Order: sequence, then structure tokens, then C-alpha cells
Amino acid sequence: LAGSGGPLITWLPLVCGAASLPDIWKPLRPSLLWYLALIGPVRHTHRILPSSWDPSGHVFVYGMQLIPWLASARLGVGVTLWLRAWSICLVFLSATTAAFFHTPSETAAGLLLLLPLWGFLMRRQGMELDVQNLMSDTASSHEECSLLSGARRWFPHEDQSLSSPGRVASTTFAAVLWIVVAVAVWSTASSREMPQLAGEAGYDIVLWLLLAFVESRAAALCERRLQRRQRDAAGSMRAASSSEATIAC
Repeated sequence: LAGSGGPLITWLPLVCGAASLPDIWKPLRPSLLWYLALIGPVRHTHRILPSSWDPSGHVFVYGMQLIPWLASARLGVGVTLWLRAWSICLVFLSATTAAFFHTPSETAAGLLLLLPLWGFLMRRQGMELDVQNLMSDTASSHEECSLLSGARRWFPHEDQSLSSPGRVASTTFAAVLWIVVAVAVWSTASSREMPQLAGEAGYDIVLWLLLAFVESRAAALCERRLQRRQRDAAGSMRAASSSEATIAC
């Protein structure tokens, strides 16, 4: 179940149990792209090496199941309990896989592939806390307003459209890498390997569909949020103008 079920075992409960879809999308979107970009090389590195060495795919997939959850907030109680119980299972499976199925270097490679994603999510989480602290204070000077405006550019889920350059570039890179690896493997695989490759491709396509579906939903929610803020700001400006006119009279 843990190996064949893949990251959907934890990612779908995250999507369903999140208090806010844009909030869960912050760690889940980069995790989806990271997984889809690297799963091909992880699965098939042994094909091009005479020693049949490959990174531990089990450790990589188990870690990818846990990272979005560990970087998430505001989950329901039931989802949190399920993910905590499942995480214990994954830690046990990672240890036994490392001990009996992979060499130390293969296990280390699987872990190293997880570190850049974890570092990115933790860095962005820290920056978000800084932005929240700035937003909680009154921006009483031009410098504070400029700093806040610049900091918000780091969070496309909040203020940028679905077609922003950063999103397009990251999605395109992951898609191109996934397609190149898939084409190379399918062109050299034997007929006996085709059913397994078809199953892997089908699973990955489900993840691409999840990426498209949830991103479109998150973008729509963020757009409505921005429109509501604009209406509130316009209402505040009208109220301020009315007050000034009253005082002038």
C-alpha cells in the first residue's frame, strides 16, 4: 500500500481536510512539481548505470508523502490523526527498506533528493511569518510600505495569476523533464516491461490532473479574495472621502 499507493495516500487527505485550499496549496504545489520532475530519474537511473545503482525510490516516495503535511497548517483533527499514524508506518518502512533493500549510498541519495524541497518550504514559511508580522503592524512610513510590497512578491498563491512567469517556468520544467525521461524509457523498454511502465505513467497522469484541478481552484479562490479586498479598499476610500466632505461643510 505504501509503495504502490504513492504520495496520493497523504496528498488527497491534505486537500480534502485543509481548512483553506490556498493554504494547503502552498506546500503541495512545489511538492507535486518536485515529485513529477524527479520520479522518472529515481525510477530509471539503474537503466543507464552498469552497477544497477539507483536512488532509493521507497525513501524518496515515503518522504514526499510526509513533507507537504509537515509544512502544512490548519488541518482537521481526523486528517491530522490519520497522517500522524501513517507517518509512523512510513518511518518504519523507510528504516526497514534502507536496512534490507538498498545500500547506504542509495538510501542517502533518496534522502538528499528531499532536502532541497524541504529547505525551500521552510525558507518560504519563515518569509511568510515575516510578512504576517509586517502586515500586523501599521505601515507608518514609506519604507515599511515598500518592504511589505516587495515581500508579497514571494507568494504567487496570494497575489499573482495562474499564468505568472514563475508558475509557468516551474510547471514547464517539470513537464519537459517528465516527458523526456518517459520517452527515453519507453523507447528502450522491452514488451515485458510495458504493463509496469503504463501503470507508472497512469499514476503520474493522475498527479498532473490533481495539479491542474487544485491549482485552478486555488487561483479562483485567490482571485475572489483579491476582489473582496479591492471592494473593501474602495469602500474605505469612499467613506474617507465622505467624512472629509462632511468636515469641509
